[in-house]
Amino acid sequence: MSPLLGWLFSKWFKKLNVDWKSWTLLFFLGILTHIFIDALTSYGTGWFEPFSNYRVAFNTIFVADPFYTLPFLICIIIGLIAKNNAVKRLKWAKIGLMISTIYLIFTFANKWHVDTKMQESFSKKHNPTSGVSSPFNPDFVTTPTPLNNFLWMAYSFDSKGYWFGYYSIFDKTNDIEYFHVNKNDSLLKPFEKDESVQLLKQFSKRYYCMTTHKEDVYFNDIRFGQIGGWDAPDSTFVFSFKLNKNGDNTQALNRGKFKKSFSETFSSLVNRIKGK
Repeated sequence: MSPLLGWLFSKWFKKLNVDWKSWTLLFFLGILTHIFIDALTSYGTGWFEPFSNYRVAFNTIFVADPFYTLPFLICIIIGLIAKNNAVKRLKWAKIGLMISTIYLIFTFANKWHVDTKMQESFSKKHNPTSGVSSPFNPDFVTTPTPLNNFLWMAYSFDSKGYWFGYYSIFDKTNDIEYFHVNKNDSLLKPFEKDESVQLLKQFSKRYYCMTTHKEDVYFNDIRFGQIGGWDAPDSTFVFSFKLNKNGDNTQALNRGKFKKSFSETFSSLVNRIKGK
């Protein structure tokens, strides 16, 4: 797409005297860095589409992190306010890039630290046989909680379901409490031939659990955690889809809701980030 966009913009903005190569480089770097940064989240990015549906996800930063976005945004706004061709424009652009890049590097180092601490704590309590002692082990996943890189969630699976735990880098102890959630795979039997459910399983990278509410069955993608899970183990999962036994599941809606008000949930998040 970059050469095509570069050619189009070189034609549309001839008065700027910017050549095709410069436009192409601009679009190439913009698109490349965008899909790279997207892959740092738990949502991930399909780098290999349409040849493979595997989603690359490094789980180092939350989908929306103000500590990454706001400093960069402030620098960009300052640069936009400045006059065209002013030296300070380039200066503030460089400052914004430097701050955001340093923060991204911090998230990688922080994930390594969190992985080590959380796996050590988990191993002491549950003595797993899967060897979850090295960072970035696929059987033990750590991912940041919403809007920050200081409070993390971890999940590890066994034959019956998943162990969940939360850890803040400001916690005074590494003794992390883990709670278990059953996968309840048997609840999926009525939907074995449902194509939409198969897509949900594929999208979740098979990190899911099934729950019921009254007579309804819900498919929960566990990678994005629970709304307020750091306070209550029975919290609703962020991505939760109601399944219809005799209906169309292509439009299964996200059921995740706050048990408390947003302000109360956000306050509890901030308090948990501060450590316990």
